[in-house]
Amino acid sequence: MLLAFDPGEPAAQRKHAPRASHATWALLAGAVRTFCAQGITHAIAEASLNSPERFEAGERSANGEPAFIYVMHDGVLYRLVPTGMLGCGRYHGFPETMKGLADKLTEKEQRALLSWAEQHGHRRALASWLRSTKDWTR
Repeated sequence: MLLAFDPGEPAAQRKHAPRASHATWALLAGAVRTFCAQGITHAIAEASLNSPERFEAGERSANGEPAFIYVMHDGVLYRLVPTGMLGCGRYHGFPETMKGLADKLTEKEQRALLSWAEQHGHRRALASWLRSTKDWTR
């Protein structure tokens, strides 16, 4: 079953809407918000979402859809989450941070993510990206 990318709110209101040519962040209403790079098109997002190289984590819906999908794109780790209820088949995504991983994944899932990164040749890019986000806090 193919999953659909859903950017969410209207473009002008999207909290993760692209702001720069690279993934970035801002502190909004006391919370860190990450922003996709401007080059992430709907087609790229949907292809990444359905990539055989994705990493799946978290609980699963009755139809097997994961709560979290992780992909690497241009050296950035993205987390894709269901738009609405788990099992709806629609996901939206945003750059993940070191803190986000710690908050969302169990230690076992974090180790599995590192193994996945190694297996798919993303180990260095993942480590570099996560180091770059370690100070993205309030």
